[in-house]
Amino acid sequence: MNKKNWSLKRKQSLSGWLFLTPAVLLIAVMSFYPMFEAFLLSFKKGKGAMLVWGGLDNYKRIFTDKVFMRSLFNCLFYLIIEVPIMLVLALILASMLNQKKIKFRGLFRTAIFLPCAASLVSYATIFRSLFAVDGLINVLIPDFGFNPEDFIKKDSTLC
Repeated sequence: MNKKNWSLKRKQSLSGWLFLTPAVLLIAVMSFYPMFEAFLLSFKKGKGAMLVWGGLDNYKRIFTDKVFMRSLFNCLFYLIIEVPIMLVLALILASMLNQKKIKFRGLFRTAIFLPCAASLVSYATIFRSLFAVDGLINVLIPDFGFNPEDFIKKDSTLC
């Protein structure tokens, strides 16, 4: 087929797929390849670099371990029971807080969202104190042979 006869929709679709290709490749290389390697590694036995093929021995051992089976049960119980209950409760609460006839609606929204905002503020405060001019990071940098003044612009108008 001649490229001149391609429709605009087909050209846009092709360009969309071309833009997606690097992201898909990165996801495949950075996520799926390590998962595949970890799966292959689960069939091996040994220590360090002395790994030999062990077949299903690791899986036989882990599925007969009582502690593993209990933790697997706990995870599945949490997944099946708690997650749906929390989702339903969250949706009910969100729909209730969206109704205009509720008094103190803003107060309730603030009370629910405050823990999220407080944690972000605490993260920002910690990082600001770590990376301040007299913060822990800049105090420790000279111990590694660096001079902090080398990284600060003397003619900066931002400060």
